[in-house]
Amino acid sequence: MNKRQFISSIVLVLFSVMVSAQALNNYKYVMVPAQFTFQNEEHQYNFNRLTKFLLEKYEFEAIIQGGNLPENLNGCEALLADVVKGKGFLKTVLTLELKDCKGQVLFRSIEGVSREKDYKKSYHEAIRNAFKDPKLARHHYEEKSLTAAGVSNSGALVVGNSIPTSRPRVVAEPTVAVSISKPNHAVAKKKIALNSRDLQLELQGKEYLFKATRLGYDIYQNGIKLGNAIVGANTSQFTVTAGNLSGKGFFDDFGNFVLQRVNPANQKTITDIMARLN
Repeated sequence: MNKRQFISSIVLVLFSVMVSAQALNNYKYVMVPAQFTFQNEEHQYNFNRLTKFLLEKYEFEAIIQGGNLPENLNGCEALLADVVKGKGFLKTVLTLELKDCKGQVLFRSIEGVSREKDYKKSYHEAIRNAFKDPKLARHHYEEKSLTAAGVSNSGALVVGNSIPTSRPRVVAEPTVAVSISKPNHAVAKKKIALNSRDLQLELQGKEYLFKATRLGYDIYQNGIKLGNAIVGANTSQFTVTAGNLSGKGFFDDFGNFVLQRVNPANQKTITDIMARLN
């Protein structure tokens, strides 16, 4: 690598760090699952509460999913935390990811590694090391005031947060006009209505309860909470964090839930239909 290539690489890395930090600064809240995909049960090893605690050290307001939410909190005003377990021989490798309501990864930490033999100690040490990422230390929430075009009052484009926290002069007429003129507005209204009630769904002979919340649904099987489905900005797309069901989904015109997830064995996308029973 010559000198020019080296300098270009440094500039690219610094630019990436700045963009990532700015995107995080648009968010105050982070939702932390009660169970990550690598856990066998909720709060195993007290890992989820530790993740919440570490996020709060970096000026986030972290909320364990299922807990009390701030009044009027919109689903797209909060990031979703995910911890990904990597492969490692005789070691634990964890990476923190922070995603927006559309499932886009806005932040991915450095790998946190531990060689502790005790599971609890190993997971705790690995996630603490992942949180040593210098980009997290730069997080400082900056409340933005957006216009209808998604531009701040200063004229700068706001990255990563499409939901305004303050709109002093938003005209309501354009929104109403768009809703009425859409050819499939009846279908859209039907999908929105689904979010206000509990649903019973079936997949491969197993029944699931989608219990309505302000952010989407909590997902249960046989009375046991598996995780949740968080609604996206357009109220039709969901990010599902529920063990083997984790992925993306949406309701079709008949009220069935179309679930798309990745097979970890071959990295291919699987599409399943969770049939609506009620």
